[in-house]
Amino acid sequence: MYMSKCANKLTKEKELGSAIGFVTKLLIGGGLLVFVFALIIGPMILFSAFNPISVQNPVLSGALTLNIDITN
Repeated sequence: MYMSKCANKLTKEKELGSAIGFVTKLLIGGGLLVFVFALIIGPMILFSAFNPISVQNPVLSGALTLNIDITN
């Protein structure tokens, strides 16, 4: 609660209805945009085939068996 109070100190001192500076808008909007892109793109890169940490697991062979019981 105290941290929120300290973080909002500048907002409380600003006069109601006064304009917000361009740099402030740019930093807040840009930060949010980077955060949203990180949330969307981050997992895609983490689980993609281009991830250098991932190891290939190729299929080397396969087998199929079919058991049919015809006792009707």
